[in-house]
Amino acid sequence: MPKLKGYEVKRLRETAEIAGGLAVIATLQPAVYAIDDDIQSGSSNETIATIHIGNYAIFFYSLYDWKRIAP
Repeated sequence: MPKLKGYEVKRLRETAEIAGGLAVIATLQPAVYAIDDDIQSGSSNETIATIHIGNYAIFFYSLYDWKRIAP
């Protein structure tokens, strides 16, 4: 599994600021974990933030506070 290092996160945030963008990261997870995560969160907004692709789901997270964001 790939991992982001601290300096990589810092560089991504800096680059996003320079470009006037939002620094986000996307993760691809098996859909069964995505469904479990949405059920446990109990939030309808969390469910909307999930994009399902076949047996997988994509989640987007802000690199500023690591909260899940809607696509």
